[in-house]
Amino acid sequence: MTTEDDVLRMRQERLMEMSEKLLNLMDYAESQVERFKVILTSRDDPVASFCAVVVCLVVCLVPLQIWFYVLILSWPISQFLRSDLPSKINNFFKRLPPTNEELDLPSKINNYFTRLPPTNEELMSS
Repeated sequence: MTTEDDVLRMRQERLMEMSEKLLNLMDYAESQVERFKVILTSRDDPVASFCAVVVCLVVCLVPLQIWFYVLILSWPISQFLRSDLPSKINNFFKRLPPTNEELDLPSKINNYFTRLPPTNEELMSS
C-alpha cells in the first residue's frame, strides 16, 4: 500500500508543479497585455497611441515582406544550382536490368573468360 500511496503523492506533486508554472505563465502574459492596453488607450497623449499602433503594424509586416523578398530573390539562384542528374532512386531503378536474360549476363561473361583458348589445329582449320 505504501508504494501506491507514494506513486499517487508523486503524481499529485507533479500536477501541482505544472499548475503552478501554468499560473505563473498566465500571470506574466496578463501583465504584458495590460501594459500593451495602457499604451494603446493612453488618453493623455493620443499621438503616443497612434505611434504605438504604427510600430506594431511595422513589427508585424516587415518580417513578412523580408521573407517574401528572400523567396522571390532566391528562386532564380535555386534554378541555377539545380542538378541535371536524376535522383538516386530514379537512377537505381533505371539501371536495373529489365529481363531475366540480362540477369544471367555475369555467368556468360564468366564462361567467356574461363573457356580454354583454341588449339593450333583449330586455328589452322579456320
